[in-house]
Amino acid sequence: MKSPMMVSVEPVYHWTDQKIRVHAFCCVLALMILLLLKRKLRKAGVELSLERMLEELSEVQLSVIKFYDVKKRLCLLNDMNEEQKAMFDVLGLQRYQKLVCMKLPQMR
Repeated sequence: MKSPMMVSVEPVYHWTDQKIRVHAFCCVLALMILLLLKRKLRKAGVELSLERMLEELSEVQLSVIKFYDVKKRLCLLNDMNEEQKAMFDVLGLQRYQKLVCMKLPQMR
């Protein structure tokens, strides 16, 4: 939380008061969501700084492999370290993995 970029609302590329207020609201909302995620992780025994949490989560990737010759697709998660696995499980992200793979358009 000591990082000035973590609580910064800059840069603001808006000129009207309403758009500046909405921008500030979105920044504060994003920070609140991060703090709620951090609290949930801490309650589950995963202690990470906000910066580390974002860094670890940003490295988790879902790849979709399409096989056109057999009209199938495969959804794969990259290999995760122990912290990433713990966050993935605690935050229940596996349900989104299934959702993304189910909602992919059908192949022709």
